[in-house]
Amino acid sequence: MVKAYERIFGSGPLLLALTIILLVAAVRLQHLVWLPLLPWSASICLGLAGLVLILGGVSLIWSLRTLPLTERGRRLVTEGPYQYVRHPLYSTMFLSLGLAAFFVTRTFWVLVAIGSLFALAHLLVRREEAFMERCFGEAWRTYARRTPRFFPRWRPRKRNDEAMGP
Repeated sequence: MVKAYERIFGSGPLLLALTIILLVAAVRLQHLVWLPLLPWSASICLGLAGLVLILGGVSLIWSLRTLPLTERGRRLVTEGPYQYVRHPLYSTMFLSLGLAAFFVTRTFWVLVAIGSLFALAHLLVRREEAFMERCFGEAWRTYARRTPRFFPRWRPRKRNDEAMGP
């Protein structure tokens, strides 16, 4: 049986810790193995970092309003940001923190860290997805087949994919 903590938070705390660790390591790595910095001015980069964080905050609020933490594992949500990706909280966390760190530090090592985070996340969320499959069966499998894990598809969905039963 899954503990309430795991049902509510899943891999989130571990992935947040890994995000912070990898981003700090990327910045430190720049001092050891130098790569050219992003050639934009600091003011442009800080503005972009602020914009990314604002958009990330909006996405985070949208995700949490659509599926509050206390409802995780209790109902299958396929609307709001969940109609585009299965894990909008993780996508938002990696992209907003990662891109903000990239624009602030201007080191390309941060992009390597973001890619590494998504690779690790693909491994870690499988446990969460197995739990969802046990809870919701065929409805989850249908949702998982048509909805990408972290990055939205850039083509419109077919009309018959939009209607999905519980």
